[in-house]
Amino acid sequence: MPLCGLFQRPRFLNPRASVSAPTISLNPSPRLNEAPHSSQPSRASSRANNRVSVPLSQQQEGPHAQDNDRVSPPATYLSPPPIVNPAPPSSLPSRTPSRVNNPAPTTPVSSSRQQEGPHAQVNEAPRSSRSSHPSSRANNLAVATSVSLSQQQEGPYAQDNDQVSPTTESILKQCPRFRILLVGKSGVGKSSLINHAFNVDIATVSHKEHGVCDINEEIISPQNPRFVLHDSQGFEPSEIANLDKVKRFVKSRGAGVDLKDRIHAIWLCVQIPFAGGRVFEKGDEEFLKFAKQVPIVVVFTQFDKLVRRMEENLTAKEMDMSQEVINKLCLQKANAEFETSCLEPLRKFAPQLEFAKTSVNDTYRHTLANLIERTQVLVGHQVEGDVWIVSAMAQRASAQAKIDSSIEVGMKRYWQGLASSTELVGWTLEECLTILHCDIASSWNFNDPDNLLSGKDFQNRVMTLAQLVTPDTSNTSELRSWFQNLDQIQSMMGLTSALVAVAAPAVAAIGLSAMFIKWITGVYQKTPEVLRCLMGYIVDLTLVMDQLFLNTLPLKPPRFLTTEQIDAALEDYKNSEAVEVHRAIREYANQATFGKILRANDAQQKVIELIKQHRAKGA
Repeated sequence: MPLCGLFQRPRFLNPRASVSAPTISLNPSPRLNEAPHSSQPSRASSRANNRVSVPLSQQQEGPHAQDNDRVSPPATYLSPPPIVNPAPPSSLPSRTPSRVNNPAPTTPVSSSRQQEGPHAQVNEAPRSSRSSHPSSRANNLAVATSVSLSQQQEGPYAQDNDQVSPTTESILKQCPRFRILLVGKSGVGKSSLINHAFNVDIATVSHKEHGVCDINEEIISPQNPRFVLHDSQGFEPSEIANLDKVKRFVKSRGAGVDLKDRIHAIWLCVQIPFAGGRVFEKGDEEFLKFAKQVPIVVVFTQFDKLVRRMEENLTAKEMDMSQEVINKLCLQKANAEFETSCLEPLRKFAPQLEFAKTSVNDTYRHTLANLIERTQVLVGHQVEGDVWIVSAMAQRASAQAKIDSSIEVGMKRYWQGLASSTELVGWTLEECLTILHCDIASSWNFNDPDNLLSGKDFQNRVMTLAQLVTPDTSNTSELRSWFQNLDQIQSMMGLTSALVAVAAPAVAAIGLSAMFIKWITGVYQKTPEVLRCLMGYIVDLTLVMDQLFLNTLPLKPPRFLTTEQIDAALEDYKNSEAVEVHRAIREYANQATFGKILRANDAQQKVIELIKQHRAKGA
């Protein structure tokens, strides 16, 4: 069950409803139940594995328990674009006096009250103490709490809907999709560029004639619900009809229409020419002069071919060098040729325009990240609102852009003043972690058709990590009341030296302790334990997402997410950065330092520092 299924689907998230242009839906791979790349496991098996490892109360059976809530697609769609963002919280429970008077326990739960095993859970409260909720989907979110998140009674502590909604919900209400116009001749590599930049497969889209595009058609992929593409032919010599058509289209999608319907960015795609070839047509020059009111990037494609040509022209002496030296020499020669053949002509008529040389070849994958980051900066400067955040959600080539936008989303609301938050007052810790999870998962926008990242199983895994940083490690007896398997996990908590550390078990094998499950039913409080838990959850989840992004980036689009990939990312993070992250959080937030933290109320800055410091190597 997706966590964000807690929030009802927003009615505004149908971009087709308010746009009169015809729409094309990109078909998913014909064999949707199989990964599109030989190195990816079957998604059918991942669905089978997508069951909660810690048995939670009141969950529906089956991997598709939420399917009955999907929006029915129009007839022109072969499958609906999956809505992965959280929705308006009309189904969220209100606050009740019983919840506010249910603080986190201040004394450990005795071992006699704990169930046996690493996945032990506390007993549920009697059903008579809870009111039923009409939404069966909401009931799936409960984490074996005495007062479940999905079953709160109405009462004087009820909050307004806008107080309990994810931050991403309000951002996507304003602009649910990043809208990009792609201009370029057939054969310059536009399809490959889009496939790799947004992790989709547009090979199934066919036009009436090869190379003929209808600029007014929206191209929307079910593999990425955060972007919409408009495709235009390039400008041929002495041809002005298409130039006039593109100009009219850009004007019609300008400042006079709603923000979500505007063109947010333009990529003019030009193939890097062979020696002596013309790089820009007259139509390109005219269009670049005209379209200055829209963020525009000149995208020089197929840079890898230029590097290859440099290698073909090496002298016999140069060919005797080592391969490493040859690679550096060819790259140096290619950059010099690029400066002469592409940038000098561009600077003659548009010296201020942004540009990027790109290649979808694995060796030059960083060029796509550079294109994304340049586009994001332009959108942030030239387009109002939070469209730049939506652009970062949409793209799937730059982990840095994901990190930046995820931090910005958090800083808008729920990361602010974690030690003394006014936003989280009256919430159970379970609810706090859930809202943080929804915002971060939505910001990363993986191709996750099985909702693995928004499922309760994945949240439990992240909570399994965050629980390790929560209790005070100076009291061994208290630690043992939290973790019956302390001897096996103490190396993960930084309690043993590297010389005597026992190999840490897998995250899935650790499970949630009964004490932690009981503890998160209490409401948010200003304590070092609560602060460490929230900080740990934010940093752990963000860095796991970063590792997952890095692990899956080399795979062929559209890169369907699998349970195996998620498990690998969790283990990679656990074995690399988790211990140091948690040690830094404990040093920062403890009984001796907490008073100072409360006065400064800037714990979010430490969160950001840890994320930037411990990012996945190679990201």
